[in-house]
Amino acid sequence: MFSREGPNREFNWVLCATLWSIDESNRPVKQEQAHLAGNLISEGRFLFDAAGALGCFFVFPDLAVRKAGQFRFLFTLVNLLNPEEGTLFKETQVANAIFSDVFDVYLAKQFPGKTKPSELMKIFSQQVDDLKARNL
Repeated sequence: MFSREGPNREFNWVLCATLWSIDESNRPVKQEQAHLAGNLISEGRFLFDAAGALGCFFVFPDLAVRKAGQFRFLFTLVNLLNPEEGTLFKETQVANAIFSDVFDVYLAKQFPGKTKPSELMKIFSQQVDDLKARNL
């Protein structure tokens, strides 16, 4: 049923990322679209973790913020499939939401340099072609 590449099955959960300021806890950043680059939605992927256990992970390999400052993301987990009917919901069903920790975005002149990929990202990149980690 499972191989080192992960199971071959559909998964009907997605995680959506929205950019929030740290000083306005109830409002998204104005002009969010102009400040973000990359895919804001991630499909759940069945991948093996560092211990070899299979899990469902949501990865945003190309998500970037283009404005300097301190921000956080709100990640919203959405179920697309109505399990009772086996069809897509007519309206999205939010299962849960959580804020990321605060993170810093630097101006180009102040950028301290890229960090190396985490061990978990290295493991994921071995399993999925479009997650190839840079600077391994």
